[in-house]
Amino acid sequence: MYHDERILLTDDEAKISYSVVGEYSNPTILMIHGWASDRSTYDNLIPELSKNFRLIIPDLRGFGKSEKKPPFVTHRMVKDMILLYKAENAKIILGHSWGGLIAQELSAVLDPRATILVSTFAKWSRPFSGWFFKLLLPIIERMDIDAFVNTMLEVAYRTRNKDMERSLKEMLRNLDMNVLKESGIDILEFDSTPELSLIKSPALIVHGDRDHIVPLEHAFYLNDNIKNSEIVVIPRVGHNLPDIKPKLLSSLITGWVLSSI
Repeated sequence: MYHDERILLTDDEAKISYSVVGEYSNPTILMIHGWASDRSTYDNLIPELSKNFRLIIPDLRGFGKSEKKPPFVTHRMVKDMILLYKAENAKIILGHSWGGLIAQELSAVLDPRATILVSTFAKWSRPFSGWFFKLLLPIIERMDIDAFVNTMLEVAYRTRNKDMERSLKEMLRNLDMNVLKESGIDILEFDSTPELSLIKSPALIVHGDRDHIVPLEHAFYLNDNIKNSEIVVIPRVGHNLPDIKPKLLSSLITGWVLSSI
């Protein structure tokens, strides 16, 4: 299986690190990770998805191996991902959590063949509470990385799987607190609602019914506002779908995309 590591130089000369996995002849999916995360979000999806698709998996600006060059806000991430989408001739966009918000913005302007939104949201303003960021952001500047890791494991992930906990700790310890603060404030204030009506491609919305970070009501909001969308609710699953149910999610994505494009 083809696997390559590449660098995209953006219009403001930031270096975006990304992986390319799968054969060039297959449809290409751009896969965008969420906040307080990196491209390893999708590690468990790669074995199955790469059988039918070519995968472009970046670290967003300031995260993972990508350069920590400000600003670290949604609109800047969208610009970076538009450049990557075009450079790698992608046709499908997938985003998890904040990556799904970025994916919405991309789909509104790029008109991909399909859009996949996993455990994501359009906004945190009314009628939504935004409790997670409102709880975390006021105290994040006072945290060291160990306190942040422990808070995320307790409040966000709540996993009892020791292997998953170890991999999450490894990922979280590589994060930059300044990047998290700036991007988190922006996420809390961002609203993609005006762009949802501009999404013309078929859209699949996948959400766990026990997601306490991005509650299920966000998925129904997206479904109501994206015309050509359908929603799949996975029972007894929380926010971290790519880690918790990788085979189910891979199968769902593969079947839906191949029947939609």
